[in-house]
Amino acid sequence: MLFPPPTPASITIPATSSGTVVVSWAASATATSYTLQHADYGVTGWSNVYSGSATSYTQHETVTGAWIYQVQACNASGCSAFLVSSGGTLVTIPPASTPSLSVPASNHSGSYAVSWGSVGGATSYPLQEQVNGGGWSTIQSSSATSLAIGGKGNGSYGYRVQACNVGGCGPWSATGTVAVTLPPAPPSTVTAPSYVHGVTYYVTWSASAGATSYNVQKTNYSLGTTTIVATTSATSATMPGPRSSESLLYAVQACSAAGCSAFTNAGNGTQTDPPGPIQ
Repeated sequence: MLFPPPTPASITIPATSSGTVVVSWAASATATSYTLQHADYGVTGWSNVYSGSATSYTQHETVTGAWIYQVQACNASGCSAFLVSSGGTLVTIPPASTPSLSVPASNHSGSYAVSWGSVGGATSYPLQEQVNGGGWSTIQSSSATSLAIGGKGNGSYGYRVQACNVGGCGPWSATGTVAVTLPPAPPSTVTAPSYVHGVTYYVTWSASAGATSYNVQKTNYSLGTTTIVATTSATSATMPGPRSSESLLYAVQACSAAGCSAFTNAGNGTQTDPPGPIQ
């Protein structure tokens, strides 16, 4: 006479998983098949996940939670009692969504913010940077959803972010690219005559890389005024012959679409006298 098989002596499950759970159990004498069930502890009841002759099964859980398992052995005469796993498998499903990344399209200071939206179930967000189309490097991995960037020079900076937890990471976001164009450096030198007597004269300066124009500033100590007296793409400007005696200081700044540099002063002041005999 054939009796139902004994309950399997053991069942083995992993302590943690990102969704794939390999369950195995001891073979039971006279068993021809086994029924495996699972339950999300405290949330769902038991449901069948496998029925067959094997003594192991890979279950793919799709919900984060503590999953428990039980197995019974069966033959033509019936089935044994179920053996319940002594503990559960803590399943953490990786985030499925991609964070929405936000970066400025252009920047003229080298300082800007990169930010992104939060994703359900995520505990950290690795942020990567790419410089001028090169390789990716991780510059932050934390629970924060933004990063202040600073000290960048001229160039193209790409960013991407993904959402992660202990179960793994979701897909990378689309790349956000920031084009950084800094204002040109100030001219390294500015030259002006130290004394002018009634004639046209020149202020000259060194070229600045990336500059498209230059502003020439005149400070008139005699009148207490400071004004822009020329804007030009050249590296010199013609000043008209003086009509009065003045004490002047010239300075020049370099400009581009990104903005203007600081002013560079001439190495000396300029004293002017009107045309006529030198007194």
